[in-house]
Formats: sequence, structure tokens, C-alpha cells
Amino acid sequence: MTWQEFIHELIEISDVLCNRLAKRINGDPPATFIYAFVIKATQTLKGISLLYDHELSEQAQALVRILFEARVNFDCFLKLLDKDARSACQRLLDSMTLEKVKQQRATNFRGPDLIPEAPTRKQLEDQEAEVAARYSPTELQALRRYGFTGESIEKRAASLGLQDLYNVVYRNFSRNIHSTDYAELLMIQKHGKAQDFSEYYRSRDHVGCNVAVLSAGRIAVSANRIYRCGLHRVLEEIGKKRGILYSKGN
Repeated sequence: MTWQEFIHELIEISDVLCNRLAKRINGDPPATFIYAFVIKATQTLKGISLLYDHELSEQAQALVRILFEARVNFDCFLKLLDKDARSACQRLLDSMTLEKVKQQRATNFRGPDLIPEAPTRKQLEDQEAEVAARYSPTELQALRRYGFTGESIEKRAASLGLQDLYNVVYRNFSRNIHSTDYAELLMIQKHGKAQDFSEYYRSRDHVGCNVAVLSAGRIAVSANRIYRCGLHRVLEEIGKKRGILYSKGN
């Protein structure tokens, strides 16, 4: 089974998981957020699959980085849920509010006026003030800068035992996010043909696909376990096909 086939199989089971989770939300805030993480992971994995299918590996790597970050954020959210579910959900909502207001302020609050019943500038700023009142100045600054965890992505990854993946994947694949590294393109121009580097490309794509399925699979397994969606066995079988264990630390 190729990586593409393996990813397609994981996408199929993730779609089933999304449908089952949707029926279990029932007004439960943690379930709503976990569902959002699973949707994010599934849709991002679909994007990665499409790009690899069309041999757009560098573009796929950009989405692999996004999926890895989603996995890190998901595990951090689960840790916060274990400590205090209400606080975890509130922090996630508050960080989203702060980011939305920041985005709107950067554009002088242009755009919401085009959306029916969208909040006004005053309403957004009132929401921001309400959020700010819940935190100390230091906590608020961290929330504004890093989101609901209050920590950098590097610290988040390290706290989960994922420092090596962060260094290898997140940092390395960032070049495709920021479009500042053209080494591979220049390499082809210099030597005339891509097949000269076929072994390098196989190794590179192996890493990218492996991280993608580890990240999406980890989110799926955790969500399935928490809400008892009945997919443990099939997810375990998918992992075994590639020698992957979706356990803590992977």
C-alpha cells in the first residue's frame, strides 16, 4: 500500500468519525471543540492528499506543517480539559475573540458591515474588554501572542515530547509557508532533471506523509476514545498497516 492509498483510507475513516461525532455534540462545549479539531484535521489531510496526488510535494509540506500544529494544539487542549474543562473551553473561546478583534482592528474593522447581523466595532471591542477582565496582564499578553495555550509552538511541542518532530518538520517545512527557500527548485535547474534526486524526494515525501498520518491519526484516535464512536479497531488496523502506533508520544 502506497502512502497515498494509506492517506485515502485514513480520510475515509475520519469522515465516518466526523459524522459520528456530530451526533454526540448535543450542546456539549468540549465535544464541539473536539469536533472542530477533527474536522480541521480531516480537511487538511484531504488537501495534503490532493497535493501529493498531483506531485505538488512542497505545497503539501505546507499543509503537513499546519496539520502537525493542529495535532499539537489538540493534545494541549486535551491536557487543559483534564485539569478544568470549563476553563479550557473559555480560554479557547477567549483566544479566538482576541485574534478576531486583532484582525479587524488591523483592517480598521472593514468587512463585518458586509455580513448580515455581524457584530459591530463596539460589540467586538466590548467582547475584547470582557475577555481582558478575566486575566492578569501577563496572562492576557501570552493569550494574545500564542493563543489559548499561552505558549509558543516550540514549547507546546516540547511539553508533549514532540521536540524532534518540531525541529525536523515544523521548522523545515516553514520554508514552504514563508516562501523564502528555493533550494530544491534551483537544484533542478542546475542539474537539469528532477529524477537525479529521486532518492531524496522519496525520503522527503516519506517524512511528510508519515507526519501527516501520525498527526491526523492521533487526533482521530483520541476523539474516538473520548466519545466512544466505535472506531478503535479499524483505526488500530490502519495504524498497523504502516507500523504506526497512535499512542502517547507519537
